[in-house]
Amino acid sequence: MNLINYVRRMKTLNDFKMIRYKEDNAEKSCAICLESFITNDCLKILKCNHYFHEKCIDVWLLNFRKTCAWSSITSWTCYS
Repeated sequence: MNLINYVRRMKTLNDFKMIRYKEDNAEKSCAICLESFITNDCLKILKCNHYFHEKCIDVWLLNFRKTCAWSSITSWTCYS
């Protein structure tokens, strides 16, 4: 990936919707690292309503993956 595309992706990552995990959230674990969410973990939410640890999804997308780790929806159009 060239530097311009990398910088664009980094800027976009900072704009995605984030929440703190609560016990009543529908998803219980991150599909990327497979670890359970813990209360107050920072999560990012995609428009397809899948949740991921902030750091996990950032690395996932910056390493050239273009789809949601759960649903395979194109990630750059998938985020809130």
